[in-house]
This record gives sequence, C-alpha cells and structure tokens, in this order.
Amino acid sequence: MSKAESYLVQFARMSMRSRTAAIDDGGRGGDVTYTDARGTLTFAWEMASYGIEIMVPTAERWEEQTGLPVAERLETLRFIAERASAKRGGPGCTFEVVEGPYAAIQIRL
Repeated sequence: MSKAESYLVQFARMSMRSRTAAIDDGGRGGDVTYTDARGTLTFAWEMASYGIEIMVPTAERWEEQTGLPVAERLETLRFIAERASAKRGGPGCTFEVVEGPYAAIQIRL
C-alpha cells in the first residue's frame, strides 16, 4: 500500500469514528445534520403518511452537492437513517433510499 493509500485508509477510519447525525425536534419537519471530520451537511426532513422522509441528493449529484465520494453515499445515508430512526421512530423502524426525480431516505415508523 502506498503512503497516499495508507493516509486515505486512516482518514476514512477517523471520519467513520468521529461522525454524528442529529435530527431536530421540530414538529412535522426540520433538519438532519450530519457531521464528520470533513465537515457538516444539512438535509431537510418532513413527516409523511408512512413516517419520515429525509431529502438527499441523488447519486448523480451527490459529490457535487456534498463534497463526499459517491462510493460512501449509501453508508452515509444508512448512518443518518439509523440515527434518525432511533431519535424519532424507535424499535421496529425500517428505511430505504428511494431514487427517482428526487432522492430520499424513507423511514417507516
């Protein structure tokens, strides 16, 4: 492994350990804030008939809008969904990332 590759692996491990995702206590909508060693991202969320929907960039626009590699997108979204589910939903929640004209994490309560 080259020195550059070693640095990237260490950075990835550091950012995975030091990340957080918080959903505000708003009523029917608000913000989800994701933070790791590289910075902070904010995504809007709102209540839906099935639970919670968090609006996120599509895979095609992910890197442009977040500055994070698209290869990390699903893991990042899974992390956000798990934290939001724990705060707003509780045990038994399920989630999926939906793609279409827009992308979202749908958390079913």
